[in-house]
Parts: sequence; structure tokens; C-alpha cells
Amino acid sequence: MKIYDAKHMSAADAFTIASEDITSADLMERASRAITSTLLELFPECQSILVVCGNGNNGGDGLCIARQLDSTGRKVAVFNALSEGNPSPDYALNAERLKATGVEVLESFPALSDGNYDLIIDALFGTGLTRPIEGSLAELIATVNNSPIAVIAVDTPSGMPCDKPVQGACIRASFTFTFEWPKPAFFLPENEAYVGQWQVIPIGLRPDFPDSQRYYGEWIEHAQVQEIYRPRKRFAHKGTYGHTLILAGNAQMPGAGILAASACITAGAGKVTLATDAPALSIPPEIMLCSRAEGLEKAKHGQFQAIAIGPGWGTGPDDIQQLLDVLPQLTTPVIIDADALNILAMQHNWTTLVPSGALLTPHPGEFARLAGPFANGYEEWESQRQLSIRSQTYIALKRAFTSMTTPDGERYFNSTGNPGMATAGSGDVLTGILAACLSQGYAAKDALLLGVYLHGLAGDLALSAQGGQNIIAGSIIAYIQKAYATLLP
Repeated sequence: MKIYDAKHMSAADAFTIASEDITSADLMERASRAITSTLLELFPECQSILVVCGNGNNGGDGLCIARQLDSTGRKVAVFNALSEGNPSPDYALNAERLKATGVEVLESFPALSDGNYDLIIDALFGTGLTRPIEGSLAELIATVNNSPIAVIAVDTPSGMPCDKPVQGACIRASFTFTFEWPKPAFFLPENEAYVGQWQVIPIGLRPDFPDSQRYYGEWIEHAQVQEIYRPRKRFAHKGTYGHTLILAGNAQMPGAGILAASACITAGAGKVTLATDAPALSIPPEIMLCSRAEGLEKAKHGQFQAIAIGPGWGTGPDDIQQLLDVLPQLTTPVIIDADALNILAMQHNWTTLVPSGALLTPHPGEFARLAGPFANGYEEWESQRQLSIRSQTYIALKRAFTSMTTPDGERYFNSTGNPGMATAGSGDVLTGILAACLSQGYAAKDALLLGVYLHGLAGDLALSAQGGQNIIAGSIIAYIQKAYATLLP
């Protein structure tokens, strides 16, 4: 699913109106009806609703929703916080239509502490807002935010720019119902407290509007991953799915290599060799072992279909030298993670040391060492994209909605995963899954999108089955095959 900024959303609106020979008011009615239907599905018991609106088109949406809710017999009140301004034509039209309903139009903002409303609908400002909210409107927003009443934001929480972190006052929505496509701002860590749970509401906008290919990024969902996934062939054998080398683990962190290797063999690599000098703990019998020195030597001669390097590697002088010696000699698709990234960050010319097409999997701290500092998440995204282009690498920035960038400057956000996966070893498991995807012959971008999605989905399935607030890395491995099962035709 594409992700568009405010300019392109407006273009999609205009193109749909022109192509279908409808009015903007018709499209507003259609969009609002989709919001109303979703709202009633989620909150069937709500009987008293307050709609807080401005006098632009987002406010017009609010008036449409108020009228539609009134037709169901619910008690609905509307307060226009910008009643003295010049309304948009569609707002004015719907204000006139509202007069024929039972909707109460309030002259002043009501008290919210006496239980007179079950739900508040935020229709103050939409995606066109370009300035921070201040003054009396900021005070109104603070009143809404301090109330115990659930808030539904229409398209985007009022005060939130379409693609930037919030600055100034902003509605803290319980739910955000957004039209047609997700907004870039929803994926920023700084905006988590304002967006709440968000849901895309289809309203029939034409996806082929002019300039539609200049999108901000893509939201990777199940259907797109199914198109990437290739079911196994009946006459395949272990050689068909490649031999992966995992260069990982030291005396202090032996588990990192074991987790990566275990995830790799579980996720479908034909054979896996773990090259480590760590103590041999509980290593699955399916994993082959060799020393780090032996693995480094083999890596230079192209004996593998994929190589992963870095988990539990260490950052001592010998570790640094070994990594810097081997990287320029690699011709095999490679994943670089953890300590290998930290070592690269110590080198001023590190982008020249990394093989073209490599997959880098930093968490936010590792990425900051590679490319920071950043003032906010938006700057971090832009730096990630530019770094992928400059270094000709694929980068997965690991966090909620993991952002992925390509050497061509494409940007993707992942739809799977949960906070319970924030645990030691989770990143090592991702490294192993990505290595398995490369080993099975997926191109780098497909391996990245498939592997990150599977990792998050396995975590979702594990947490759902287990219950509670968090899981351990081994639980993610245990659910990799159940994640694959959802992709089978």
C-alpha cells in the first residue's frame, strides 16, 4: 500500500472527482459514510457523541459524520472551534444540511467531566495544516486530551503534520481513521502518543492520479509479501536452498551466533555453518561448526550463497581487523549486523568498505553511530534513505514499523511485529531469517521485505499464543514456520 503526503492526497481527491464526474461534496459524503460505518462497528454502544470541528474540509467531514450518526437515533452535538473564520464551500454546504437534523449546534465548548458524552470526534484540522496550533485552540485541545472520553480523529489527529513530528498542541487520539492510505507521520516514534490505533478507511480514491508514482513510501502488508514468497518445488533438495555462513558469537556472547544460525536453518536455508570461537553450548544438531578463522577464510572464496556477520562478534582489536580484512573480499550476498556495524561506525570511510548490495540491520543506537545525530525521526528517515543511496546498500532500521530503504532510494515500512519483541537476541533472529531468504535465492530487496515481515509475524504469533507482555528470542524462532504457513497458497 502506498504512503502519500498531503499534496498527493489532494491530487488524488481532485483526480477522483474529475474522473467520476462527482462533486467534492459527494466525495466528502462517501468518505464520511465510511468513517461512520467503521465507528459504529467499533463502538456500537455509544449513544452520545460530540463532534469538534473547524470550518475547513476536515470540519465538513465532521458535519457529515454528525448528520449520519444522528440518522441512527444517537444524540449528537457539534462545536465549531473556528466559527468566526471563512468556511470552505463544502463545510458551508454541510452546515446548511445539518439544520434539517436533530444535531445540537453548541455556542460554547461543553464540560467533559459529567459523563454527558461517550465519544469525541476530532475534525478540527486535516492533513493541510502547516503551522503549530497555539492560543485558545491549544487550550481546547488540552481540555479534550485531559478528559477520559475516547477520541476518534478523522484522517489525522488535529495538530499533526502529514509527514513530520508534532510541534505544538495536538489531539491525543484513541483511534485515527485515515482516508485511503496511511500518512507518513503515523510511523514516527514521536507521534505514537497522538495517533493511537490507526486504521485505513478505503473511500474509493483513484490510485492512478497524476504523479501517483511519487509516493513517500510503501506499507508492506500480507498480500504484497505473498507475491514475493516462492513455494518450494517437489524435486528440490538441500542444495537448492543454499549454504549459509554465520560469522558470529564470542566468549562473552555465545548465544548470538546460535540464535542467528538456528533462525537461519529454521527459516529455510539448505545448510548452515556457524563460524565461531564461542564455547559450544546447546547448538542444534542441524548446524555445522567451524572456527572463526576457518570461516573467514572460506568466506573469501565464495563457497556460500549467503553470509551473515556481526552478532556477538566483539569490538576488540582482533575483531576489528578481521572484519575490515574480510569485507572487501566478499562476493557473496551479505548481512551486516550488531558489532560489525559498530566497527564500521568507527571508520570514517566505512561506506567504501561495505560490499554493494549488502543488507545492514541496525537498531536506532547503531544507526545513530553510523549516520547520526538526528533532531527527530523524520531526519533519521531521510538520513537512512540517503545513506542507502550513497553506500548502495539495503538498510532495515529496526523498531516499530521497521523502515527499510534500498540503493534506489525506495522506502518501505513493515506492518508486523509488536513491543514484546524488544528483547535480547531478537535482532540476531532477524539476521538469521534474512540470511535464509538470501540463501534460498531471493533477490536482496525481496529477501529484505520477506524476512522482516516473517520475523515480525512470527513474533506476533508467538505473543498471541503465549499471552502476556513479551516473548524471548527463541519463541520467535519457534513460530517461523507458522508465519510461513500464512503465505502458502
